[in-house]
Amino acid sequence: MLTKGNVEIGIETRFGPNWPGVRCGARTKDGGECQRPAVKRTGRCTRHSGKSTGPRTKAGRDKIATLHTTHGRFTKEKRQAAKKRAEVGRTVRAEIKQIILCEKNLPNVEEIKEEYLKGLKFHYVKNMREVLDIALTKQRVKEPKTIQ
Repeated sequence: MLTKGNVEIGIETRFGPNWPGVRCGARTKDGGECQRPAVKRTGRCTRHSGKSTGPRTKAGRDKIATLHTTHGRFTKEKRQAAKKRAEVGRTVRAEIKQIILCEKNLPNVEEIKEEYLKGLKFHYVKNMREVLDIALTKQRVKEPKTIQ
């Protein structure tokens, strides 16, 4: 026990029967009063803070029901947006015909099955100058596409 000013502080007095603070006072299941310390704003403890029991009108219940029905991880709009992005990605990847890699990656590419490499041309380079020579051509694209 520790005495601070005119109050004894310690486990024996903390929220015990002689605690001088305000109690919750809510009726408990056994019919007695709740002895937990009250919150200043509400005068009740955190367990008996008079929280809302939920919407009472039909409109309120319907609103809560629509807010809580996502049926899975994403809403319908988010799933549709993800499908659209995936389709754009597949389209872009289908147009890739040439791949520039460092020559150190040659053994890794040789491990890939031939069926996955069909239609692709690999350029193995030693330095950035070779990358620029391959990637930047003077030939212009006939029908450029914009990706959104």
